[in-house]
Amino acid sequence: MAQLNCAVLALDPDLRGQLSQLLENTGHASVAVAVERCSDLEDVVWRVGPDLLLVALDEEPEAVLAAVELLGDRRPVVLMCGPQDESDLILRSMRIGVRDYLPLPVPSEELTAVVQSLILERTASETPERGTVVGVLGVKGGVGATAVTCQLASALQETGSQCGIIDLNLVHGDVALYHDLSPSFTLADLERQEGEIDRTYVQSLVTLHASGVGVVAAPTSPEQARRISPARLQRTVALMRDFNHFTLLDLPRDWSDIAVATIEMVDRVILVIQRDVPTLAHTKLHLGLLERLGIERSTIHLIANRDEGSSDLSDRDLREFLGRPIDHRLPDDRESMLEVVNSGSSLGEIAPRSTVRQSFQDLSQSLRTWCGMHSAGNVEPARGLARVRNLIRRGRNGLD
Repeated sequence: MAQLNCAVLALDPDLRGQLSQLLENTGHASVAVAVERCSDLEDVVWRVGPDLLLVALDEEPEAVLAAVELLGDRRPVVLMCGPQDESDLILRSMRIGVRDYLPLPVPSEELTAVVQSLILERTASETPERGTVVGVLGVKGGVGATAVTCQLASALQETGSQCGIIDLNLVHGDVALYHDLSPSFTLADLERQEGEIDRTYVQSLVTLHASGVGVVAAPTSPEQARRISPARLQRTVALMRDFNHFTLLDLPRDWSDIAVATIEMVDRVILVIQRDVPTLAHTKLHLGLLERLGIERSTIHLIANRDEGSSDLSDRDLREFLGRPIDHRLPDDRESMLEVVNSGSSLGEIAPRSTVRQSFQDLSQSLRTWCGMHSAGNVEPARGLARVRNLIRRGRNGLD
């Protein structure tokens, strides 16, 4: 899970506690130390090495600014907060190199946006020049493709790979809903940006889940969806590749210009299927369409969802009908999957010891192998996510 190691400097003890709680409530920051005296700041930064230093100019602003300036080259990213009507303090803060200046009291949504931006920037610096784009396509409605996309992203994130999802079901996309997110921005905002979009703009569209997975949500209305151009979506996919190890595309089945334009950019395609005759007929159709679009057969992987092997259709039947075997099977654990969907959680949080969670971990390792990457090794269950999710909910509701 993406986290920033933070320090807080505030001379007032109540404010110090409030700022520390606000950082924790973002769900992506951990306060290692709260500094109460300017004279202690240099030593604390030397010992702790925080990623972010949140500084309040509530009392003795001259002394606080001087202490921050003395940090010199050892200074981490500094976020200053203080009176919004003191232009002199704002200008002096900018001159000594602070990242941003927020008003007091600090708006929680603005602090969360800064923290998310820092995490994405740090991820970009640690991510290879070219990440992998994986399209996930349900061959027909009801096979669970969106749930597979979301849980595969969480499993990849647990291996240490930064993972993002773009919800390309532009009219009825549910990726944000499956993560219990209420994004401030969606793909509809692509068309509100004048001129060419860049990485910074695309990063601003990303909403981080508690797991660290970044979500670019579908528009909230059909009218917004109709205005999005294929070229802008292609540009978005290309830029997401720059700061994610894996970018998963939750693909529509309509074979529209949007779908075709984005499928052309994928490195791998996962077809989510089930073991029944109608679904297999749709699978054969999609395989043919993908190959006619120039997608190499070796880059297409068949994932049987909710598969218990108890169907009248055997593995041999599937292989003979489709001309290829199934690449991976996900067991039928409707109870666990329903719970993760309803709570916006990952299987690592809800059912860490379940067979279906292990199967998603295996799938994430298989995907890494298919992409020529080394195995990420065993992953321990993410037991602490429940506490983080609670903090996020409290932050959204404006609670202390």
